[in-house]
Amino acid sequence: MSKPSAILYARVSTKKQAEEDRYSIPQQLTALREYAAREGYAVPEGHEIIDPGHSGATLERPGLDRVRDLVAAGGVSAVLAQDRDRFAREPAYLFILQEEFAEHGCSLRAMNSRGDESPEGELTDGVLDQLAKYERAKFMQRARRGKLQKARQGKVPGRRPPMGFVYSDGEFWVDEARMAHVRRMFRMIGLEGRTMAAVTRAFERDAVQTQGGAKRWDATTIRRMIDNDVYLAHSCEELAAKNVSPDVIARLDPEGDYSVFWFNRQRHKKARTGPKRNIREDNDPSEWVAVPVPDAGVPREWVERARASVKDNVRSPDAGRRFWELKSLLFCPCGRRLTTFAALRKYKSRTYFNYYYVCSHERRHGSGACSHARYHTAKQVEGRVRQLILDLIRRPEVMMEHVREDVEREKKRLKNAEREKVAWAEELGKIKRRRDALIEMRADGDITKEEFRQKVAELDACKAAAERELKALVADSGQLETLDSLPGLVEEYIRELPYLVQGPQRIIRDHMVKEDHRNDEFEPYLLTPEVLRERRPEEREELHHTEERKRSKRYRAMYELLGLKIVAQKDGTLDVSGAFGVRNMELGGEPTSVWKSLTRTNAKELPPPESFLREEEDRCRDRSGPRRTLSPRSSSRSR
Repeated sequence: MSKPSAILYARVSTKKQAEEDRYSIPQQLTALREYAAREGYAVPEGHEIIDPGHSGATLERPGLDRVRDLVAAGGVSAVLAQDRDRFAREPAYLFILQEEFAEHGCSLRAMNSRGDESPEGELTDGVLDQLAKYERAKFMQRARRGKLQKARQGKVPGRRPPMGFVYSDGEFWVDEARMAHVRRMFRMIGLEGRTMAAVTRAFERDAVQTQGGAKRWDATTIRRMIDNDVYLAHSCEELAAKNVSPDVIARLDPEGDYSVFWFNRQRHKKARTGPKRNIREDNDPSEWVAVPVPDAGVPREWVERARASVKDNVRSPDAGRRFWELKSLLFCPCGRRLTTFAALRKYKSRTYFNYYYVCSHERRHGSGACSHARYHTAKQVEGRVRQLILDLIRRPEVMMEHVREDVEREKKRLKNAEREKVAWAEELGKIKRRRDALIEMRADGDITKEEFRQKVAELDACKAAAERELKALVADSGQLETLDSLPGLVEEYIRELPYLVQGPQRIIRDHMVKEDHRNDEFEPYLLTPEVLRERRPEEREELHHTEERKRSKRYRAMYELLGLKIVAQKDGTLDVSGAFGVRNMELGGEPTSVWKSLTRTNAKELPPPESFLREEEDRCRDRSGPRRTLSPRSSSRSR
């Protein structure tokens, strides 16, 4: 009898741990191999998967994606990790993985699990998950307090320094070789009046790398350097006005100039709507902490003139020339988002543009940086995804089938909520009794003060976790009625999708009223040849371009509502998933018909589409059909 198959999964949270702590991942794998042998599992070749430098606060990890693909392929009985927090530190994410793997007959097992599949075992594992989440939150809180205190003492909290500086023992020092490039940038923009695009082209031509070691530069990086006070000289009087503590100023040279590094100026948070991404927001100025650092040696007038020249620069959300429908929704198999790329070439006094989506890592670090990279033609990819939406509109039962499955699964979970509430209530009672016992032991002198504090803190953490779970279960208990009506609401929404796609129709005529006959006030006039003139070709082209941009924005809004996430494979295949039943769909390399690749088993013919759907399909073919394109490698210039 063959042994059940298992996957070994190991992870460390930061790149620093992965690079410096060489024993952590090997130690995890060694312990897991011994554990698998004791439990009678076989580990096939390629089933030892690691995630070096990826946080457990998210599920977007290359190694974990590989684990999920192997489990979905079948034949895996268990996924093993040394600790439960190696899978995820968020209990909700662990629940998602458990449910997903259970559908394929696979279980999650950790060496530190204390329970089994009984209610008591699930309760024990739930407490461990909440403790892992609490531990991470407390660690982040203590780290932030320590950095804040360090900044108030005039020290720079450990971090990657800005370009032109090096970090050592809580201080920045000027790196003259790199700072020369910074001064060149300010001279070009502030003194010579050059643009940020000119600086990026000059740096790339001269093989100047960014502070992170990338070969490609972009205007955002240049703009942030211009606005950074670490390159602006300040006197000691100006530092005092920025609330630098007197003790820190006393250590400075009163006659010297210093730059300012701002700590706690910005915070990062995850977007609650649209694609998953981090958003930068400025904190209140009263929370900023100014840390004096050595003067960068850039003339103050250069910095001020550079800031004045770019202060009114605003990047168009449509990237100037076109609207990118799938920007931030397309991903590379390596896990990174695809960025946009425009290639241009001049031929016979005309300029031709081709637009592509490509892996951001490949674009930033040069050819060969990503083994999955491919330049995906924007019109073809966007046309194929449009065709997908049109097929779903014509066959909404495909989406509804998955929605009903999700609803039934959620109902099953909620029906067990009463049992879980009783278990959590009993756990709260146990915690209260253990706390009372500790108080009595402390009063009798059986334990020390430090032991008492430590054990009470642990109990308080368990109590807070249990109360949160109980509160969530109470809130969920009223959702059964909502779930009963959810399929009807979703079906109604799906049937309204055609009208969201169609939008207001506008007829573009070949003639227009001459400017001399236009009046602000409403005055009737006869339509005669003297009143009308024929539109010029560039005017008609501009109107068609405007209508197409509006249509692209409507599609983009629909993609965000459906929560689409698209992985573009190197062979041209698109893996599409999202909300409202849009999941695990695959668009093959051929853009002619996506429906067979969607359903995999398609015996019935599709119903004839509505008239506007036929028009939309024609547009999709125009966008996704085969055409001769310029290769990005043959372009003489790119933006």
